[in-house]
Amino acid sequence: MKKQCYVISDTTLKVESGYLTITPQYWEYGYNGTTTNCTMPTNCKGKMPTTSARIRTLNYHSFLYGRFEIRAKLPTGRFLWPAVWLLPTDDFYGTWAASGEVDIVEYRSQDENVLEQTIHYGGRWPNNSHIGTGKKSFQFNFTDDFHLFVWEWTPEDLTWFVDDQKTFHVSLNRSFWNGKGVNPYYKFGSPFDKKFYLLVNVAVAGNFFPASEYGNFNASSDPETWISPHFQIDYIRVLQYPNDIPGDFAPEPSPEISPEQSPERSPEPLPPGSNFNFIDWITNGGWMPPTILGLGGLALIQTLIIIGCACKRRSPYTQLYHDLDNYSG
Repeated sequence: MKKQCYVISDTTLKVESGYLTITPQYWEYGYNGTTTNCTMPTNCKGKMPTTSARIRTLNYHSFLYGRFEIRAKLPTGRFLWPAVWLLPTDDFYGTWAASGEVDIVEYRSQDENVLEQTIHYGGRWPNNSHIGTGKKSFQFNFTDDFHLFVWEWTPEDLTWFVDDQKTFHVSLNRSFWNGKGVNPYYKFGSPFDKKFYLLVNVAVAGNFFPASEYGNFNASSDPETWISPHFQIDYIRVLQYPNDIPGDFAPEPSPEISPEQSPERSPEPLPPGSNFNFIDWITNGGWMPPTILGLGGLALIQTLIIIGCACKRRSPYTQLYHDLDNYSG
């Protein structure tokens, strides 16, 4: 069982030093999960020993195909479970996991050089299946510095990368029915042919930490190991290939790029004292020449979300501010 309550609080979720930062908090006498501040009541039954934060783009942005880039530094401390993942916008093929789940990155804070990248599919629980990297080791500690986590989703393939190293690949030219129960799918590639929304969170404990391997979470002692429990995100980018864009998002012609809008122009920092912390960037008109992106055929950005102000993005975007409360949930 997870031991956190997701809340709207500037102690668990804020932009600090230009990075979106999720920081779990320990409550010595427990946190009353019945308060209106809880954003996920199913994880807030009674008192919880910790609070944390979750943001999601449900009801704001959904995606069908694209390249997802997350530059982040992962937290230190026992039983912390940061994740960037996607869930189906609509349970078109049925409840979890028939309609799918994609884990771009999941991380156990005890294993500082190991992460997992996974998809879930098949029938409804308990007839579901999953495949992925399993515990994949790297030659560095993910808590020491920022790293780039990438997931590419096309109608043909799913591909994961870490710091430009290809880590996992799945062809969609196959059936994802696992032979258990009723087959919810009627074509190859399902359920990864429908819209998904993005989630970013830090959970505490839960079934990602089998007791046989990691022991049990101790609310009195384990938070004392949280020397640097901050999940810091420099940016999240979502880019799409022109041929993969649904008809509802038909692009406009590519705009001319003036010298003032050159690739060397950096985003403005967040205004001092601003009450708005979540930065949502979208292109002017929707099109961006490949030369600006530097990504070959990736010529269109349908929706580009950049969180934080220390981002390395340099291009002519319209800057919009949204209160983080809108995305906390």
